[in-house]
Amino acid sequence: MFSRASATAGGTLGLPDRPDFERPASREVFFARSGPLIKTRILDGDIVTLKLGEVSVIVHSIVSTSAGRYRGTIAGFEKGLGLTCEGYSVGEAVEFTERQMFGCAGP
Repeated sequence: MFSRASATAGGTLGLPDRPDFERPASREVFFARSGPLIKTRILDGDIVTLKLGEVSVIVHSIVSTSAGRYRGTIAGFEKGLGLTCEGYSVGEAVEFTERQMFGCAGP
């Protein structure tokens, strides 16, 4: 489950009143092209796209926190939706799993 990053003891605080980021089980992570080679893995510093229903959420400054788990900062929402969407805010630190990522590109 997605969660907001917590400042206490490096843990996370699940917020069930907000929707989870989701990626359909039938879809793999889309890796954007990085130079002459196609990107095939997630690295610290990457930029990822998460989905809240039909809304793309751009998250930057990705850091791996454990196997298949990541933390990053929301940079924005597609279509200029403003500074908040579904209870999430630009500049908010979020944690998520690889399973929740829709796309990935290098910085």
